[in-house]
Amino acid sequence: MPYPFDATLKEILSLRPEDCVPVFDLPRTAPAQTLNVDLSTVSAATDVAFGFGSPLEEVVDLNFQSGPDPSVPARLHLYNAAFHLRFQVPVRSVLILLRPKADGDRITGKLAYTCRGQRVEFNYGVRVMHESTAYDEAVEEGCVKTSHRFLLKQGRKLFGPPDRSIESALTSIQDVERLERMGEAILTVKSWDELLSTP
Repeated sequence: MPYPFDATLKEILSLRPEDCVPVFDLPRTAPAQTLNVDLSTVSAATDVAFGFGSPLEEVVDLNFQSGPDPSVPARLHLYNAAFHLRFQVPVRSVLILLRPKADGDRITGKLAYTCRGQRVEFNYGVRVMHESTAYDEAVEEGCVKTSHRFLLKQGRKLFGPPDRSIESALTSIQDVERLERMGEAILTVKSWDELLSTP
């Protein structure tokens, strides 16, 4: 189930996939690239997927969950199969729990069932962000830096190059939620000063 901050989180992570490698223990095969996650052939879309290697050697599918949803393991299985069908390379699925309430009895890292004597078994990784303060801080720091890069890049296109005081004021903002609001406001404001006035 999508939540309001999902779009911003996806956009931030998609800008520089290599920054996610140490945070989520992803493959170090270069280059890392953000993949198109619109799995339209199965009427579904995952959160963020990265491809590693050229030619492509491996896909890692990241799915963020902030609330309870018993269908998550089955959806991960669906996304995994769809990516393997599209790219014909190994696919690793990772579920990232953002809040304690996203955890549950069904979040075991494995989906398994038997049908007429045939056993289906699918394994996925589970990363718990809400249990590690240091981990949360590392992710937040990465989000702040990526937000700064995004706002500066888009701002240059819309308003022209910022002077040193503007750039300094922008990069001094460490509030992730405010940076998210600025990311939305940049579509409607007319200048650097208006952008920086976003509360």
